[in-house]
Parts: sequence; C-alpha cells; structure tokens
Amino acid sequence: MTASELLDTYSETEESLYESQVQNTASREYAEFEFQDATHEERGQQHEPLLYNESDEESTLNDSLEQKQYKLPSEGGTIFSSFLNMANSIIGAGIIGLPFAFKEAGFWTGILLLIILTVIVVRLLMHNGKLAGRSTYQDLMEFAFGRPGLVAISIFQFAFAFGGMCAYCVIIGDTIPHVIGSLFPKISQVPIVWIFGDRRMCISFFTLFVSYPLSLYRDISKLAKTSALALVAIIVIIVSVVIEGPQQSNEIRGDPALMFNLVNDEVFQAIAVISFAFVCHHNSFLIFGSLKQPSLNRFAIVTHWSMGIAFFTCFALAVSGYLVFTDKTVGNILNNFPSDSVLINIARLAFGLNMFTTIPLEAFVCREPIRIESYDFVHCILILLFF
Repeated sequence: MTASELLDTYSETEESLYESQVQNTASREYAEFEFQDATHEERGQQHEPLLYNESDEESTLNDSLEQKQYKLPSEGGTIFSSFLNMANSIIGAGIIGLPFAFKEAGFWTGILLLIILTVIVVRLLMHNGKLAGRSTYQDLMEFAFGRPGLVAISIFQFAFAFGGMCAYCVIIGDTIPHVIGSLFPKISQVPIVWIFGDRRMCISFFTLFVSYPLSLYRDISKLAKTSALALVAIIVIIVSVVIEGPQQSNEIRGDPALMFNLVNDEVFQAIAVISFAFVCHHNSFLIFGSLKQPSLNRFAIVTHWSMGIAFFTCFALAVSGYLVFTDKTVGNILNNFPSDSVLINIARLAFGLNMFTTIPLEAFVCREPIRIESYDFVHCILILLFF
C-alpha cells in the first residue's frame, strides 16, 4: 500500500470518527432533559448549576443516573398546549373572588396588587430552579432546605392539591344541580337524567366519569383540550358579569361614591385573595417538564402569554363586578346577582364545568410527591393524614 493510499485511509477513518462523535453528541442533547438553556456555542458541553455545592458532589454523582430524565424530540406538548394548561391553572376558582378583593383593598390598590402579583408569581420560581439546576418542585426544596424541606413540600403540596380537589367537588355540587334545577324544574321526574339535579349523584358522576379518566394521563400536556374548555367557561362568566352588571336595580347596587377609592383597611386580606387567584406554583414545574425540548426561553413564552391572558381576564371580572356592587360585593361575585337571572345561571353552570375540568390538574400535583420512590415514609404520612 502506497503512502497516498494510507493517507486516504487515515482521512476516511478520521471523518467517520468525527461524524459518529457529532451524531452521539446531537442525540444526547435531544434525549437528555435539558433544564438549563444552551446556546449554540455551549452545545455538547456539560453544565453545572449556578449554585453548585461542592459538599453534595459525591451524592450527586451517586444519584445522577437515577435523577436524569430522558425525553425524545417528538415527546411532550407544544407551547400552545402548555399555555392552555398554565392559563387554566392560574384562572381557576379564585377569579370569582377578585371583585371582593378590590372591595377590601380599594380600587386603585387592588389594581396595583394585581399587577405586582402577575409579574412575580411564576418567574421567580423558575429562576430559582435554574440557579439550583433543579427541574421539580421537590428537588428545588431539597436543594435549598435538605431532607426536611423535601418532606415538608411533599406533605403541603399534596395537602393543598387534595384540598383543592375536594373544594372543586363541593363547588360542582353547589352549582350544577341548582342551575339545572332552575332551568328544568321537573328534571327530578325524568328517568336517568334526574341524577344531574341531585347534589351527591352529580358530584359522583362528574368526578368518576369525567375528572377521574382525565387524571389517568401520564403527561399533563394531554389536558390541553380540557383546559381550553375551562378557559371558554371563564370567558362565559366574564361576559355574563359584564352584561348583567349594569342592568341591575339600584336596590342591589353598591354606593357609587366608593367606586374609585384609593385604599381600604383590609389590604392584607385582599393580597391573600389575589394570591389564591394566581396559585399555579405547584403546576409550574410539571408544565415546564411537559414541553418539547424544555428550556427557560420556551417556558418564558408560556408564562408571558398565560400571565397576560390571566391578568386581562382577572382585571375585566374584578373591575366590572366591583364597580357595580362596590361595598356590597360578596366573596362570590355571582351571588350578588338574582337567582332567577338566566345569563348568570348559565355563568354558574359554566363555573361548575370549569371545576371538573380543573380537578385533573390538581390530581397531577397530588401524584408528584407520591411518585418519588425513595421516600416511603412520606407515603405513610400522607395515607395516615388523608385516608
């Protein structure tokens, strides 16, 4: 073999090794769950969390294979489906209490609180996750507070989501049967259909045959269509309040002099109500992880759009409800309207429908702490507390 042939053989071997290395690097980048954003120059390099603790190096190396999550490029949801789930998680049962929050805080203070909480509600949480290099709520708390933090967040996260599911079931029983009974007074005499007029049967039906099957998905992105239905129900509520509010008689209206007051005495209570309306922290990491090729840049699009839509919908309902009833505004703005209003009864029905489409999102949150296999004692505590 001549020198030129040897040189050609060496060149071909070098090119094949380079191509295989490039393919392995590319496949690893797409398959591995990338929590941190990677620029073009950083691809193929291994990143460390910004808040890296050298004392945890040994435990991190031992558990690295167990903690890695893998995702193919074709798996996961789109930005739009994640936006629907995030918006549904934000705009939930708490939205009907926002006019009451404006009454407690004052009109202009309520608007200020709404803007502040919209800006900081999720973005701070995701940046903390980026700094710590963690992709779940439990891992972030364990990084910050150790094992006690993991146990605490697991218990409280489960308790909050489980309590929310119970509250949603109560709302279903308090809205749907009464609305259907008012629209169809003789429904109790109709075979089979009478269950929608009975409180217990209505709760059982929608929980077992609607919410429970939706809760069996492995990927939260599959709930995008039901989240879209829930958002449509919220739009129906807002439109109903906007249309029916100005048509109410002066007997049930509030004092017009209090419409544009600056601040009231119950500001801290208003902060609690508005914060509850924007509760989505426990779903944020789940929705982030459901994205195709998840990164903070892609999730920023989801959070910006969902927070923007949530702000405008909450602002529309809060302002339209408060300006009509002012000092007479109650915790549920729909209860300020007469019970025989057809459009408001449709809004009450839409509110009940929104609840059983939101229950699966809370079910995913309940499953997350139980899914962690290494903490069986947490399972025992949860079982003792709630079952």
